Amino acid sequence: MLVPALIPDASEAMQKDLGRAQGEIYKGKFLSLVMPFPGARYLLKRAGDAGQKIVLASSASKADLEHYLDLINIRDIVSASTSGDDVEHTKPAPDIFAAALGKVAPLTAEQAMVVGDSSYDMLAAAKCGIAGIAVRSGKFSDAVLLDAGAVALYDYVAALLADYGCSPLKR
Repeated sequence: MLVPALIPDASEAMQKDLGRAQGEIYKGKFLSLVMPFPGARYLLKRAGDAGQKIVLASSASKADLEHYLDLINIRDIVSASTSGDDVEHTKPAPDIFAAALGKVAPLTAEQAMVVGDSSYDMLAAAKCGIAGIAVRSGKFSDAVLLDAGAVALYDYVAALLADYGCSPLKR
């Protein structure tokens, strides 16, 4: 959904070609440089240890998502995952989170919580009726994140972990 947002006048074929090229460049030059957010595994482990189901819902491709599962070393924590390959539309469309909810049924949107770092995450979650916690690592302004539906803001993942007991995740 990034290419159409940046170049809305491009034909659908050109948008697909540009999206494919962007993906190839990212995988070839940048994927190996990606590092997990400090505290990410521990935050997910804490939630899992509290009995919460962890579902990784990403607009990334399935191959990239598999890479991230290994990078963060969370295969033993994650109950399910869904990727951009599993849905017709990625964020800010709600498809990713709707698919994620389907994988943990009978849990409902009211019982779920999204942690994301973009307004697209917050908008997609809100469209599904899921509350969203925003981490400022995506460099979106507080106003944009709150307008998109964030119920809480944290500077970084480790700050959310440190505040877990008082955070919306505790519910």
